[in-house]
Amino acid sequence: MRIILITLLLSLSMTTSTLSWASPNVYINGTQKDLQVIQIDGKSFVPLRVITESLGSKVEWKETDIYITPDLKRPSIKGEAKYTNMINKSLDLLSIRNPVGYILICKYVSRINVDNKPIPKQESDYYAYTLFDTVTVNTNLLEDKEKNIPEFLAAILVHEGVHAAQNGFQFTLLSNKEDIEKEAYVYALNSLWLLNAPKWSVDEVLHGLGSTID
Repeated sequence: MRIILITLLLSLSMTTSTLSWASPNVYINGTQKDLQVIQIDGKSFVPLRVITESLGSKVEWKETDIYITPDLKRPSIKGEAKYTNMINKSLDLLSIRNPVGYILICKYVSRINVDNKPIPKQESDYYAYTLFDTVTVNTNLLEDKEKNIPEFLAAILVHEGVHAAQNGFQFTLLSNKEDIEKEAYVYALNSLWLLNAPKWSVDEVLHGLGSTID
């Protein structure tokens, strides 16, 4: 296995550099990894491949260049073809214009339900809701001719992707509801800006964000 330490190799050619083999513990997503850490002039270096692959990405050598790409799997989408096509179109848009939001969804959402099953009464006023790592989209949104645009739907998916990530890290047990919703709205708002969404959609998300601050 190659250990990628390009800066280290450059530093070793300088006689003034201070090199030490340190032994701090390295944790990735809370799991300790058995890695050798090298410190040079106060900077710490670890094997790039091990770190990258532990975070769900791939490292590839192509001639003299290094390529790091996320190893992502889209959530499975359950529902009628017209609904799944809408969801996939929004995910396609995110993958190009908002990679961070797209990665968030692929990493923390395992399934998106867009079928006609009734949404629980307490969630009926929402465009979508998240239970653990499953997102259910309200079909009323998908049938709304004004609001059913890829940009707005993409922002809704990012919003729910944040909730799925919060569930995975158990933030919902540690934080209050207002802070949880505020974080999700901020991500959704950022998506709308990146996707150059119409003003009405930005205003709607800003209204939701404002409700978490009042």
